[in-house]
Amino acid sequence: MATHKFTGTVSGDLNVGGNYSPATVPIAGDTIVFDGSTNPADTNMDTFNLIDTITIIVTPNQTKAVGTTGDPMQVQDAAKLFYTGSNCPAFYYAPNTCAECHVMATRGDGGSASLVLQSGTITALYVSAAAKLSVDGTVTTAYFGSGNIVATFESGLSLATVYIAGGKYTVNSTITTCAMHGGEMVFQGASKNITTLDLKAPGVIFRWNASGSTITKVNAFAGLFDATADINTKTITNMDVHFGATADLRCGADVITATNDPNVFGGILEVGNNAITPANAIPRITGS
Repeated sequence: MATHKFTGTVSGDLNVGGNYSPATVPIAGDTIVFDGSTNPADTNMDTFNLIDTITIIVTPNQTKAVGTTGDPMQVQDAAKLFYTGSNCPAFYYAPNTCAECHVMATRGDGGSASLVLQSGTITALYVSAAAKLSVDGTVTTAYFGSGNIVATFESGLSLATVYIAGGKYTVNSTITTCAMHGGEMVFQGASKNITTLDLKAPGVIFRWNASGSTITKVNAFAGLFDATADINTKTITNMDVHFGATADLRCGADVITATNDPNVFGGILEVGNNAITPANAIPRITGS
């Protein structure tokens, strides 16, 4: 297992040995480092499409792009991605599978994400610091830290479990389990669902803007569940609103359906004109 630095001295071709130091194309088990290449990596991006256990490292010294939207860097079965490319204008990554992706920093300027996880299956995604990224494909478990994170979950993403400590998220995909300990999420798109949503800390904001959406279970332990911005029909199967939490469902007449009556344990439930009645008499309930 060797480490190869992509220098890009000859060109942007991943399949030319002279573009690496040492001057050979990496093989299975090797590590590829992008650390200030002369040229962007933009040719033969599928060089490692049949190569297993490649580890990729992107450092802050990388100031050239890697891949494009239509031609991302492909790896058969990547071991790990370590990304600290705070000066990399764009990195497009499409592994068949990747065991771990660690994102410590991305370039934050401009309107588009500088790190694009475009397709494939990622077992564990860790985003720990200032980052702007776009996530698609399949992610088994994602962990987002409390740093200045801006992330977009694309419509094709399949996300099993996500833990969020901070940051801002635009979500166009279905999520199985989402636990928010901080941050703000705008959940949007058509017919996108969440199986379990936990709002766990003061200051957490979840904005439910997804039309035709179903959330099977909402556990609002704290923070704000805000459904006021979208007037399209939605369904909540079960909802618990605890002391310190507010669930604001005032978004129009009868557009939100509660399959089962919500439980409100000292929190605030704003129902507006929706035909929703709590299952108990503990809470403060408002109808306007």
